[in-house]
Amino acid sequence: MAVEAIGAVEAGATTARTEFQRIQHQLAEDLAAKAAEKVAATDRAAITAAATEALEQRQDSATPASDVGRAGTTLDLVL
Repeated sequence: MAVEAIGAVEAGATTARTEFQRIQHQLAEDLAAKAAEKVAATDRAAITAAATEALEQRQDSATPASDVGRAGTTLDLVL
């Protein structure tokens, strides 16, 4: 089969279109990389905040050694 072009064909048009598509592809890759970095940073921040909150809760609910001793004597009295 023969393929015929309709209208004038510019030799530079294909090269320009290819270069434009290459640039678009590179921009898309760069944007995807930046988006991935932002998501990773947000995840790290959320993990850090959750870990900090959990540590604070453990510290707030922890019983000092003197309280443990008093609780032990109270239990002895109850028994």
